[in-house]
Amino acid sequence: MEEQLKVDAHIPKVEGTYLGPQSSEVAQAMKTCDPQGPVMVQISKLYHTTDAQSFRSFGRVISGTLRKGMEIKVLGEGYSPEDEEDMMKATIDDLWISESRCVTLLLQVGIDPSDR
Repeated sequence: MEEQLKVDAHIPKVEGTYLGPQSSEVAQAMKTCDPQGPVMVQISKLYHTTDAQSFRSFGRVISGTLRKGMEIKVLGEGYSPEDEEDMMKATIDDLWISESRCVTLLLQVGIDPSDR
């Protein structure tokens, strides 16, 4: 029952923020919180390091499974499938995972270009 509540809570979030087709495999994976689906993480906050040289990103895993060492695409606010200018590839250097009753949040290291 509680697991279904977590899934149900994702549906309006995906419908309100994902701009792609709602009938696509990606959207369906996000709506069902599919751990085998494509990795989709919504970053909600960037924290600068103590030396102010890079950022750590704090986000919510929507679908997929994120692992240390995984290469991912980071999509900026201006990204669109037609124009991938606001996109970069990065490797996850480290993860800190926080789980609560209804959501899994994580802090990621290595996706900011200033980390390089």
